[in-house]
Amino acid sequence: MNKEEQNKTTNDKKIKEIQNGELLEKRYRIIRKIAEGGMAEVYEAFDEYLNRKVAIKIMTVTLSKDVKAEEKAYKEYEAIAHLTNSQNVVKVFARFEYEKRQCIVLELMQGYTLKDWIYKIGSCTNKELKFYFSQINKAVMAIHNENIVHRDIKPENILISYCGEVRVTDFGVSVHGSGDKQDKKIIGTSKYMAPELVQSHPATNLSDIYALGVVLYELATGVPPFVDVKPILVAVKHVKEKAVLPRRIKPELSEDLEYIIMKSISKNPEERYLSVQEFNKDLEKVWEKKPILKKPLKNQILLYSSKTKKYSLKPMVDKYLFNPKFLKNSLLITFLSLAIVLFLVVAIIIIWL
Repeated sequence: MNKEEQNKTTNDKKIKEIQNGELLEKRYRIIRKIAEGGMAEVYEAFDEYLNRKVAIKIMTVTLSKDVKAEEKAYKEYEAIAHLTNSQNVVKVFARFEYEKRQCIVLELMQGYTLKDWIYKIGSCTNKELKFYFSQINKAVMAIHNENIVHRDIKPENILISYCGEVRVTDFGVSVHGSGDKQDKKIIGTSKYMAPELVQSHPATNLSDIYALGVVLYELATGVPPFVDVKPILVAVKHVKEKAVLPRRIKPELSEDLEYIIMKSISKNPEERYLSVQEFNKDLEKVWEKKPILKKPLKNQILLYSSKTKKYSLKPMVDKYLFNPKFLKNSLLITFLSLAIVLFLVVAIIIIWL
């Protein structure tokens, strides 16, 4: 360990860990730690001024001296503060600094995440989809109305209270709609990341709609459209591969619901729903068993050229069902396998005779 690392470790130790029962800002009594991530820890606390329980999101010790991390914490506070009128966004109450660590006081949701539901129950019924998405869509509409792009919509960031209230949370990587000011870093969760974000294109409302489509796909079928061992490979699949049609996984899904899912996760942003209102309108028609207007979807990939510095659309084929080379190789392998089995059977018969 070099001197810089030793100094950093020493400084981190000087910033004491938060203990249960500790009083922050002379009013918030820490009860317990309820969550922990790479950027922050979340504690359940009791507000002794207002006699209520709250959640306090506190920046990790390692990020306490990171200026960019502090800016993100402030942006998160500012983003949620603009959404106080939305019933489906976690409310923010205050912001303060403790031991050089940024802290945000939030509404405490007693319940579970949508991810917990998927792990325990699996795919949803139409009634359950309606229940969740009628509230999720209201939250995202409110977010977009404030010219904010969430950038990390996923089941882990959707909270459900034991009373059945649904809230969207975690605005740590959200940005205001002006895409010009966004950096070119790939930010988000690979499993729910739009193809244009994987290619360092600025985040927009349409990339949030893509994430909503992926969440809908996962809730409807029980599995996400793209999976792999490494997150980077999942991200590449969002750009280059076509998702398996939901009805191949769960045949009882309606054609209209399948269309809505595939339209919202189109590789081409312009082919998706242009707003969450449009997305929600078609979903409501499905719940009411009314027909929706369906336009043929083009199987195209949005690719970036480093030479021309422009994005272009290229046709995409289904990797497994429509690729002649793949089918040819599969038939050849099947034929050779049968020939080997037949040879072994004949050999065994000759030996026995």
